[in-house]
Amino acid sequence: MQWPKRESFLKRAAYIHPTYNTPSKAIVFQGIWASVLVLSGSFDQLTDMLVFASFIFYGATTLGVFVLRVKMPDATDPTSVGLSLVPALFILFCLVLVR
Repeated sequence: MQWPKRESFLKRAAYIHPTYNTPSKAIVFQGIWASVLVLSGSFDQLTDMLVFASFIFYGATTLGVFVLRVKMPDATDPTSVGLSLVPALFILFCLVLVR
């Protein structure tokens, strides 16, 4: 007996609807997951999780500015931030908040 071929979850979620050109299955999966989260806890718990996850990514994005400055020192700077104290303080704030 041969086992049926399995598709990974991400491959199924990447399906693009032929008419509307949208990730229709991913939208359905996200709606189901959001419903499970809403039904499983309180609004305070959901916002706590959101803030926690958001500041991880905010800090990682700001850290990316420093990484790009080191890897590409000759690149033009569209902002006046440079390697100043403000992004470093923000990263520190994110670390303290997440910890």
